[in-house]
Amino acid sequence: MQLLSYAAILAWQAHGASHALMRGYPFAVCALIFFVPIFGPALYFAYEVGPTLYDGLKRKYRSFLAKRHSPFKELIHLQRQVKTHPTLENQQRLAKIYYQIGQFNEAIVLMDNLLAQKVFSTCPYLLLDKAHAYFAMEEFNHALATLNFMFDHNTDFESPHAQLLLARTLSAIGEWQKANREFERLESRYHGLEASFYYLQHLRKLKNLSRATELLKHMRHRYQRLPQHYRSSQKAWLKQAEREQS
Repeated sequence: MQLLSYAAILAWQAHGASHALMRGYPFAVCALIFFVPIFGPALYFAYEVGPTLYDGLKRKYRSFLAKRHSPFKELIHLQRQVKTHPTLENQQRLAKIYYQIGQFNEAIVLMDNLLAQKVFSTCPYLLLDKAHAYFAMEEFNHALATLNFMFDHNTDFESPHAQLLLARTLSAIGEWQKANREFERLESRYHGLEASFYYLQHLRKLKNLSRATELLKHMRHRYQRLPQHYRSSQKAWLKQAEREQS
């Protein structure tokens, strides 16, 4: 019986070490997992699997809350709040609800009201939200003008989300070379797979299939190297990219 226990522990350590090796962990980490009985693989799997379980429970809880709180109920509540307390926070929240339910014009009107105030006239977060609304309406030239204004007046503002929207907007209006440069820059700065997915769409639009195939392979490699707790949130981008490739 004791021999079986030792064999099971050894198998568990070997499995943990091989799993870590496949995930791209350094050899020293894999060796620690294998040579530290029980605690080595236990700590490794807690690090790899624990966050995934936590994220799963968190998503279920959010789904439960979403069923109880529809955006339309929130819309009515915020509309009343904005009438009585037209603060920046309340108006921003209302604009996001308008965006969420597809009422982009209403979102832009609210943001323009805020941007008309001198203290908020160059706020990068408001301008970025406004550019997103224009992009969703396929008003790509307005989206680009808003982004350029935002970058010109906020030279220290750095946002991968803003850069991604700029790349997608340039692609949408046919500025292929500028879009290529922005997408390539994002490949080294954007931690998730969303930017790579939209770059892939851009390359397919240009019929650059060799680079698209290379990028898809790179996406698969990056996905395997992501921490377990982050991988689950990025899986949809990879699956969608693979579906569009086939």
